[in-house]
Order: sequence, then structure tokens, then C-alpha cells
Amino acid sequence: EVAHEVRSAAAGLAAGARLLASGQIPPGPRRTALEKMVDIEAARLRRTVASKQGPMTTVDVDTVVSPFVVAQAALGHHVTWTPGGHRVHARHDGLAEALSTLIKNAADHAGGRGTTVTSRLVGEQVEILVSDAGPGLDPAVRERLFSWGSRGRARSEEHTSELQSPMYLVCRLLLE
Repeated sequence: EVAHEVRSAAAGLAAGARLLASGQIPPGPRRTALEKMVDIEAARLRRTVASKQGPMTTVDVDTVVSPFVVAQAALGHHVTWTPGGHRVHARHDGLAEALSTLIKNAADHAGGRGTTVTSRLVGEQVEILVSDAGPGLDPAVRERLFSWGSRGRARSEEHTSELQSPMYLVCRLLLE
């Protein structure tokens, strides 16, 4: 679990740092967002490595999603996202880890097709949806994808890739 999160954060940090150091991003809003993403991800990485689990608190969903949108853009993967202004009661790093896994999984297994992150109020709950236009899952995998130890394959006629992201971890993090 920790190794997956460290690899994911390190990839985003490396891409962000490389872009910042290259001088390709001039001063302005995009550079500021990239610098903020690097700072946020570096702090989360330090907490992950130190195994410091934060408290349950009110978390601004947009503040959690924003660094991942910037990180994926730095890696060349467009994520469509419109801030919704929603707040949830969660552990900040747990929600961040779950969303990071889902967004990275969409980037890795969508066959180059875009990712969309949306949030909306459903009754008294906030629903956060990460979707993509990829090939979808093999129907035999859908029922057990969020179970411990499950693995599956994405499907389409021209694109098949093994799903190795820890969807069970996402489910566990969101249930904590």
C-alpha cells in the first residue's frame, strides 16, 4: 500500500519538478498551480513515509482533487474537472490516496482516453466520481474488483491492459 502511494506521488513530483526546472512554464497561474501541487504532494509523501495518519476532519474536495489534475497534466494526461465547492468528513490523506489511485488508474488503463472527475451532492452525501472513456472492465471482474487480491483486465478489441492498481485499498480507505 505504502509503496504504491510513494510511487504515485514520486511520479507526480518528478514530472512537476522537471517542468518547473525546464523553464517551459512561464510565471503565471499555471506555474503557481504546478508549484502548489509539488508542495502539497511533497508534504503528503513525507506524511506517508512517516506513517502519520491524520485525523477525521472536514476536507474541501476541490483542494484534494486540484493537485492530481495538475500532476496528471504534467504527465501529459488531461483530466476534466470542474470545482464543485463540496466538503466531506474524512482523513485528508486517505481521501487523497483514494482519489490519486483512481485518477492514476484511469490514466494508466483508459487507453489514452480522457478522465473526468465530478462531485455532486446526493441527499446528505457527496458523491465523487472518477470516470474515463477507456475500454471498460471485463464483466467477469466487475463484481470482485474491490475485493482483496483481485486483479482483472481492461477490455476492448484494440486495447487490453492488466489492472494492477489496488482497488481494494481505495474501498478500504473510503470506508475508514
